[in-house]
Amino acid sequence: MTELKDLDPARDREPNQVEWIRSTAHVERVMAGTYASERSARSRRTIIGLAATAAAAGVLAGIALFPGATDEAFAQWTPTPGQPGSDLVLPQARACAEAWGASAPAASDVVLAEQRGIATILILKKDAGLAECMAIGEEVFNYQGLTGGPVAPLNGAAVTYETSSSSGNGDDQYSRVVGRMGPDVTKVEIALADGQVITAGTGSGWWTAWWPGPEGGEVGTWKVVVHTAQGSSSHDPSELPR
Repeated sequence: MTELKDLDPARDREPNQVEWIRSTAHVERVMAGTYASERSARSRRTIIGLAATAAAAGVLAGIALFPGATDEAFAQWTPTPGQPGSDLVLPQARACAEAWGASAPAASDVVLAEQRGIATILILKKDAGLAECMAIGEEVFNYQGLTGGPVAPLNGAAVTYETSSSSGNGDDQYSRVVGRMGPDVTKVEIALADGQVITAGTGSGWWTAWWPGPEGGEVGTWKVVVHTAQGSSSHDPSELPR
């Protein structure tokens, strides 16, 4: 065994953050006995979910993945997002608008912006409605339509769950979720079954988050935690209106 270890060219190398994330996820799926069967089913759910969103909203939905982007985005991902001003994300907003064939947006067209490392999620005005777009740097990673027209603001501490999905394959999978919230909501968090808590980006009555992992395309593996000045409540996504 010692001789075999000496032959290992990577024996002194420490895994980086993304490799730890991937290996941990892989071991958990193998131990749960779900690794072989999840991939095709989750891909179907993702495609169906995006198509249904587009049909309901009357707008486009698309996915564009490019090699290497997932690795870098995972390595720099953080559970708490930064929320830059609309003017600071105009390069990403313009790239998103170009992806769906629209003219360059103004800062006022950015409804919500959140950043985790090199990844930015935007909710943007598109025609009479709204679209969500994820960019890595200034390259569009994927996008989907949210609404085909105006939506009435929510009241009080009301929260909705609009859409969620998982994209990618195997250890490259990542999840996204989008919802709306009333003015009395002070924070929204995603609580995963493994104990990890992810703070959603919020703005203009919307909330969104993304994270490495498949949970966004699964049932029963995550909850929405809603915070107000009066306290907190935890909800299965199926319990929230859409």
